[in-house]
Amino acid sequence: MSKYQRQVGIPFSRIHDDRELPCLVPLSWKLAIGIVGLCMSGKTTLLGHLQEEHGFRFFSLSRILRNLAAARAVPLVARPKLQDYGDELRSIFGREYLAREAIKAIYRDRVEGGEGIDEVAIGGIKNLGEVEALCKIENFFLVGVTAPVELRRDRAVKDGWFEGSLDDWRSRIDARDLQETNECGQQVGKCIAKAQIEIRNDGSKKDLLSRCDEIVRDLRLKTI
Repeated sequence: MSKYQRQVGIPFSRIHDDRELPCLVPLSWKLAIGIVGLCMSGKTTLLGHLQEEHGFRFFSLSRILRNLAAARAVPLVARPKLQDYGDELRSIFGREYLAREAIKAIYRDRVEGGEGIDEVAIGGIKNLGEVEALCKIENFFLVGVTAPVELRRDRAVKDGWFEGSLDDWRSRIDARDLQETNECGQQVGKCIAKAQIEIRNDGSKKDLLSRCDEIVRDLRLKTI
């Protein structure tokens, strides 16, 4: 342990890359919840609720991907370009790459920040390799959030970032998340199928958050 005494608290140390770290700081929490779902299914609302109302520490694979892209001057404006970059990283470094980077970020926050993390929420999950890596976390539960395609498309139109027919949505948005051929690509449909818990988000926001509260309550009791 003495080899780390002068490193803890240094913002730019490489302590999280040390292979001995899992022995010193076990990868376990009271509760870790991953949220996966198709575009506009309600993932952001759920993750925000876990963070703001239940005190979960939030980590995002999508944010990590954006940071990596920005550091390498990869264009962030076009959504497909960012998705392509994520596929490329998985093909080069392994399908679990972004999940491993998230786990490193959790280590940094826990060790260098000097704060204990009891409950963690993880978003931006797209690939089965990421699910497999995150499932190694003790007390990790994957929650799949679903909603009818018509409702998801309508939400995007209301938010002002999508204009097009339902067929356009299926071909331009869902097709990428539901592809079957690229093992390093976005396999959101397959990830949802691996979820231990499902939330059907076809009602009000109040209904969605109430269901989230119920799940948190049940999982906290389960992991005591």
